[in-house]
Amino acid sequence: MLNKLNRKNSGYTLMEALVAISVIVFAIVGPLSLAAKSLADSQFAKDQITAFYLAQDAIEWVHNMKDTTSLNGKWDDIKSKCVSKCDVDTISSKVRQCDGIGGVCSQLQVKSTGLRIYRVKELLLGALDYVNSRFVRSTTVTQTASLPTEYRITVNVSWQNGTNPRNLNISEYLYRD
Repeated sequence: MLNKLNRKNSGYTLMEALVAISVIVFAIVGPLSLAAKSLADSQFAKDQITAFYLAQDAIEWVHNMKDTTSLNGKWDDIKSKCVSKCDVDTISSKVRQCDGIGGVCSQLQVKSTGLRIYRVKELLLGALDYVNSRFVRSTTVTQTASLPTEYRITVNVSWQNGTNPRNLNISEYLYRD
């Protein structure tokens, strides 16, 4: 009889088993969800840095064009095409006004091998080693009302991060002699 009582009390109850399983589940799920969130955040940070560099690239290109082409009329061409929105290909030094209502700009293309070089899709002629990127860049150059020699350069880079649309805007002022 004593042997039967010891055998009855020696096992786990259902409640003890559920508590043990819950503790194990929380111990495993917690670090895994933290790792997944960290990966998503690092991808967003990577995209944000790339967007910033793409925006800065366009601003520096406009600065360079203002400084080097003001005598041959290209600066006037850039100003006229970029009053609303324009695509700027900083590699080929080509500019085109964005199409459609509201100026829909082209998706940037990225070189599929080697360096990550971004180009405007419609301005790539015969370049087969470029694939779609997730970034769209638009540039505007507007004359300010306060000074006739002051221009505001605004670059907008947008992309999709999963289902969330992301956006980065950078503005800078430029003075023309």
